[in-house]
Amino acid sequence: QGIKPLRTCDELFSDAAARDQFHFIFAIDNSSSMSAGIPEGGNRLDGVRRAAQAFVTRRAQQQGQAGEQDVASVMQHDHRASILCEQASLTSQTVSQALASIRWDGANCFVTALRLVESLVNRTAANAIPVVIFMSDGGCWDEHQYTIVRNMCQARRDVRFYAVLAYDCHESYTQVMQRLANESRTPDSFCLAKNTTELVKKFVE
Repeated sequence: QGIKPLRTCDELFSDAAARDQFHFIFAIDNSSSMSAGIPEGGNRLDGVRRAAQAFVTRRAQQQGQAGEQDVASVMQHDHRASILCEQASLTSQTVSQALASIRWDGANCFVTALRLVESLVNRTAANAIPVVIFMSDGGCWDEHQYTIVRNMCQARRDVRFYAVLAYDCHESYTQVMQRLANESRTPDSFCLAKNTTELVKKFVE
């Protein structure tokens, strides 16, 4: 089942005033499991990049209607986490180039990833709303990951957090990502997609 706030860009920003500025933070899993092939061609990482790029393209086309100064950061996470671009204009090539540069490698650690997400949220301009899109094909079992999300989203500023699970949708991973979404208190913030077609539709249908 999809989540309304991410099903289309129009729905995601239907409650946004024209003056609102968004800082999109794409936290993309690049662990070795993302190298698994998919029926649509390529691998899971290709599919996630495709969905993220589709979202960026659609949102960039809407500049001038709402959020005229939207920016985006792209980070990758396996057992490490690194920032590929930070607060780049959504209409620039920087975001697309960062997405294209992601390569799969290693294991995974959500705590490491979420600490870096939190640092990006904290560096967001005071007049912008951070929107975290945390993408993975799996899950981790460190309880501290939930504390990080809870504290990050219960701060004084408005922070929106979406947990997006793609491809490996068995129950244990679903429970992890659902709990991350629940801890954020962002309404309808868990997204489940069993293939690339479903994933892209969540963002741009």
